[in-house]
Amino acid sequence: MDLPERLQSKITSRIGKERLVYEPYKADQIEMILESRLKDISIFEARSLNLVSKKVATVSGDIRRSLQITKRAVELQRDKYLAEKEVNPDAKVSKITVNDICTACDEMSNSKTVQVLKGLRKFEVLVVIALYLELKSSKQLKVLMDNV
Repeated sequence: MDLPERLQSKITSRIGKERLVYEPYKADQIEMILESRLKDISIFEARSLNLVSKKVATVSGDIRRSLQITKRAVELQRDKYLAEKEVNPDAKVSKITVNDICTACDEMSNSKTVQVLKGLRKFEVLVVIALYLELKSSKQLKVLMDNV
């Protein structure tokens, strides 16, 4: 992040030039964090958490991404369970497998929304972000483009 370089010299001298660098998490660290977060929930196979940690560590090392993947895998498993429950009332929740994790990863990186956002130009992205922030701050379903 280049915040200190963007500030005026008066302000920079007051906040100092020291930086706090956050290193990306390694696969074993991510797996340990996921296990500690999910210790009360025994729905994940051990190999599935291992796969999430390795995938995220190779791409970014961002723990938020691993939590998003596990959340999406749980949502997919829930949807499967509810669909099966309609057909078979005695259906039980099955564990989240490596296949479920792969499906969640693919869905998160190859969804239509992601593809559209990747194809936008810089200013188009700024408009989308401004629209999102305006919707969030006004807590309404519609906003005027003048406000955006």
